[in-house]
This record gives sequence, C-alpha cells and structure tokens, in this order.
Amino acid sequence: AHFDGAVGKAFVAGSASCTSGYYHGILERAFLGIDEENELGPASRRFCAGKEIRTSEFIAYQCVHGLGHGLMIYTGYDMPLSLKTCDRLASDWDQRSCTGGVFMENLQTTYGARSRWLKDDDLLYPCNSVAERHKHYCYDLASSRILQATRYDFDKVAALCRKAERGYVETCYQGMGREASGQTRLDPARILTICRRGQAMAKECILGAAK
Repeated sequence: AHFDGAVGKAFVAGSASCTSGYYHGILERAFLGIDEENELGPASRRFCAGKEIRTSEFIAYQCVHGLGHGLMIYTGYDMPLSLKTCDRLASDWDQRSCTGGVFMENLQTTYGARSRWLKDDDLLYPCNSVAERHKHYCYDLASSRILQATRYDFDKVAALCRKAERGYVETCYQGMGREASGQTRLDPARILTICRRGQAMAKECILGAAK
C-alpha cells in the first residue's frame, strides 16, 4: 500500500526477518483485485520482473517463491492452476522457484485451511502425481508434510523418503536434513543423530542440513 502496489520497491525496502515473512506477505497481498481469468498470468509475470528485484538472486528467489504462495491463496488452493501459472513465468529458474512456494503453501496453509491436495494415507502425495517438471520442490518439502502428520517422527520420514520415486530419493533426504537443521536450531550433534536414521542416505540428509 505504501508503494502503491509496486512490488519491487516494497521488496527492497524490507528484509528477510520473521523467516522471510515480509517477502511472502507482499506477494500474498499483491493479487488483491486481480481478475483470475484474464489477469492472473500477466500479473504473475509482472510482479517479480522489476529491476529492483533482479539486482539480487536472493531477493528474486524470495519474490518468485512468494508468488507461489500468493497464487495458492488467491486461487483458493487450486494447485493445478497455480502450477500452470508458475509454468508461464519468464525463465525455468523462475518457474521452478515458484513451484516451491506452491507446494509449501499446500502443506502449510497461511490461513489454517486444509488443502484438498493432501492425503493422510499417502504422505508423499501430491509429489507422486504431479508432472515431472514439478517434482523437485515437492519432494524437497515432503519431509515437512511427513513430520506434521506424524508428530515429528524422523524415523517415519526416513522410511517414507526411501519410497520416493526414482531420482527423488536424494531430494527427499536433503529435505529431511533441512528439517533436522531447523528442528534442532542448527545443533550439529543432534542433526547428525537425526541424519544417521537415513542410513545410506545420511550424507544427503547432512548435505540438506548444511545448505
């Protein structure tokens, strides 16, 4: 509101405090008043194209990632439409980064709603059903979904990551490492204890934690 809808100016005026909540919030707000049928795609391409945002890869990532969150909220958690809109962004990097926001919002809904794109009897869903180009960030976040559904049982994360589709087992374990890092508040000894549950994939878990 302060910058009269200029997403780029708003981004550079803020910071990554509150787990980048400021950046997420801008994109969650930016779609207000946008016509879904005619303006969703053009607006999505415009929001993160400003030169202010592109001066930093970190800021650019926060923008297109937040865009994925905003798309899900604005469309009423229509995951297929949100992913389709991500696919229309200017570059492959933008498209992939946007899907990360879509899948994060899908499992951690901002307003407490439950997405219909989750299954209690298949905690790897929707990763095992989306298009190949969308799988990476979905499996990267699969551990977050499993932890939420199992009261933070890392043994179950390790077991289910082994069942990920071929080519994405490593990605799932790297996500497990990220979660281990966050849950232990960056405690190296506790991270190692958690990652060892991945047995042969422990190195992938440690890599995720280090990242």
